[in-house]
Amino acid sequence: MRPLLLIHCTLGHGGMWRAMLGALPGPREAISVELPGHGRAPAMDPVRPLHDQATALATAALPEQPVTVIGHSYGATVGLRLALENPSPVAGLVLIEPVLFTALRDTAPAVRAQEGDHFGQIRALFEAGRPTDAARMFVSRWGGAPWDDIPAAARAAMAAQMEVALATDAVVGHDSPGLLAPGRLEGLEIPVLLIEGAASPSVISLVQQALEARMPHARRVIIPGAGHMAPVSHADAVAKAIAAWEP
Repeated sequence: MRPLLLIHCTLGHGGMWRAMLGALPGPREAISVELPGHGRAPAMDPVRPLHDQATALATAALPEQPVTVIGHSYGATVGLRLALENPSPVAGLVLIEPVLFTALRDTAPAVRAQEGDHFGQIRALFEAGRPTDAARMFVSRWGGAPWDDIPAAARAAMAAQMEVALATDAVVGHDSPGLLAPGRLEGLEIPVLLIEGAASPSVISLVQQALEARMPHARRVIIPGAGHMAPVSHADAVAKAIAAWEP
């Protein structure tokens, strides 16, 4: 079996993959990449684009042999870039709810604008000196549990990471690296698995449809009952989908 390289979501950490990895056939090597400002990764450089920093960390972690890259949410955007820029070692790609709202520029511009407005409200809270309220609003849409059910230490950590979370907008809302430029997805020759939760925000389904239409070797799987945090809340189902797809 190919080794796995895993890239978590914003406000997440490498440990979130533990249950899913335990449910996959094995044993196999698993390399977990943590995003800048998360877990044990270096702090975010406020001058350099976040996506460049994250991609550099992921690229440095690539093994010499062919690898399957699994990314979730913002981590999935990093995984996609990794595959586009490193076609030799990346032999398979699993994108779990990639938050590439720019994919809706032509197909659902109003929905894309709504997501931009929501992100703008989060940014306004942060810039008003209310990082905890900004984190609460972010997690209420994308987190896997009600804010008040999250342990206090974890809530404080999320509030402290909101500057990093806001830096994701360069890719999420504007595709600064040009991942969706004409011809890029169409030229992706590796197999791609697109996973989403049936209970996720409806924008995710629209993004997945747009990506699937442009990727020549993509397959889409919907996990019943799962939301955006499917790799954690529905780890067994996500693992089953990956095992059934993986060559």
